[in-house]
Amino acid sequence: MSETFQSFVGVDLHKCTVTLTAVDAAGEVTRLKISTKSTGKIEAWLQALPGPVWMAVEACPFVEWFIDRFRECVGRIDIADATELANRRGKRRKTDFNDSLDMALQLSRGECPLGFIADEELMQLRKLGRHWRH
Repeated sequence: MSETFQSFVGVDLHKCTVTLTAVDAAGEVTRLKISTKSTGKIEAWLQALPGPVWMAVEACPFVEWFIDRFRECVGRIDIADATELANRRGKRRKTDFNDSLDMALQLSRGECPLGFIADEELMQLRKLGRHWRH
């Protein structure tokens, strides 16, 4: 069964801040820049969007916690390929809002370069493997 998404969210994640930009089916843009510690406010913002919501998070070394925390708040979540996004941006000025807007717009057109997110069981196995010692 195929879902028809009503909102598309691009996420530019940093250690202390996160910038989220949503584009709805009518092209209306909504933005939020907030501390990564404000998870309740991020969740409320996501839940206030017209659903179902498709969200893409730019790949970075610490993206896993964000996926774990907000996977249940959206209809679909993917990792966006940061290298390919940068190639597509070209020389245009890089800002958190521009990056998150680009992801949201590309996602809405089905053009966002996506990576693989393991299901929760495989993610748990990966976490255990990282901490395993001989």
